[in-house]
Amino acid sequence: MNHDTATPTPADSIGRDTGRYRFVLPPAWAHLPADEPVEAVVRRLIPSTGSEVGSSELAVLRSALRRQVRALRDAARASGGVDVLLPVAPRGGAVIPANVLVMNAPASSRAAYLDGRLPEAWAVPPVGGRPVTITEDRFGDLPVTRALRIDRESPDGEPVDLIRIEYFVPRAAAVPRALALVISCTVVGRVGPERLPQSTIEVLVALVDAIAHTFRWLDEHGDPIGP
Repeated sequence: MNHDTATPTPADSIGRDTGRYRFVLPPAWAHLPADEPVEAVVRRLIPSTGSEVGSSELAVLRSALRRQVRALRDAARASGGVDVLLPVAPRGGAVIPANVLVMNAPASSRAAYLDGRLPEAWAVPPVGGRPVTITEDRFGDLPVTRALRIDRESPDGEPVDLIRIEYFVPRAAAVPRALALVISCTVVGRVGPERLPQSTIEVLVALVDAIAHTFRWLDEHGDPIGP
C-alpha cells in the first residue's frame, strides 16, 4: 500500500476472535500490524530507494519512526493491541503527535460492557483533567460508545496534555453490548516542554475521530457491512 499519495487508503486487518475489519486512512498515515517487526516497519514505510531526501535526513526520519513504533508497540502489547494506525510523514518538520490503537476487548471488559458499564480500565478518572465524557455514537449503522478523557498530568505530576478518545465497538448492530474491539485514539497536546496551540489540538482530535469513524466490519467476501 502506498501511503504517500493524496488518496485515502483502505487498511484491512483481522482481529483475533473478532473477524475482519477496515479503516480508511488519510494520506501519509500507515497501518502497522502489532506483530510486524519494528525494523521491517521502518524499511517498509521509509525505503532507502526512490526517496527524495538525502541520506542524513533519511536516517533522522528512520530514527524518529523507530522510536515512535517501539513506544506504540510497547503500548499495544500492554493493552492487547492488534493494530496501530499512525502518521509516518512529517508535517511542518515534525511528526504529527497522534495515533490510533485497535485492541481486543478482554473478558472482563466484555462482561462490564454487557452489564451496561464502562470497563474498569477506562473508567479511572483522568489526572488533572475533566471527568470522562461518555456519549453514544455510530460507525455507520453500528452503535458504539465514545469515551473522551483528558489527562493534564502524568501520575507523577509531570504535565502531559494527553487527549484520548476510546470507542467501544460491538461485533454487530443486533447485539450492541457485545463488545469486540476498543479503538483508542490518542493526541499528544504537548511536544517537549511546549504545549500545542488549542486550535492545533482540536484539528488533531477531529482527525483521529474521523479515522475512527471509517471503521467497518467486513463480510466473508471482504466487503464492508453496513453503509
